[in-house]
Amino acid sequence: MKKSKVVQSRIPEELYEKIAEKARSHRVTVSNFVRNLVEDVIEIHGEVADVIDASVKKVVTNMSAKDVAGTQEICLHKDRPCDHCRNIMKQGGKAHLVWYEGLRSPHIVCVSCKSKLKS
Repeated sequence: MKKSKVVQSRIPEELYEKIAEKARSHRVTVSNFVRNLVEDVIEIHGEVADVIDASVKKVVTNMSAKDVAGTQEICLHKDRPCDHCRNIMKQGGKAHLVWYEGLRSPHIVCVSCKSKLKS
């Protein structure tokens, strides 16, 4: 193993007991159990995020103006990517909230992508 770093975190005693019990059941130290858990979460998070991004892109790509329930112009308070084209929209610039039928949360889209919804 390369030079390692120490990460410390305060956790409630109840949580520590759960972690220690799981570590005992797997016959590893608490430290090894937590390290493995963190590595697994990081790996899974990346894979899940990729799958979700692909799923969202597929859903959005298949939606058209007829699926739009409403829109609202907004002013951005920070830089962020457009939920449709992923181009970065700048702080202070205009963007639009787009609500699609059947989706719970609105998408934040750039002016260009919003204009494409009219067709």
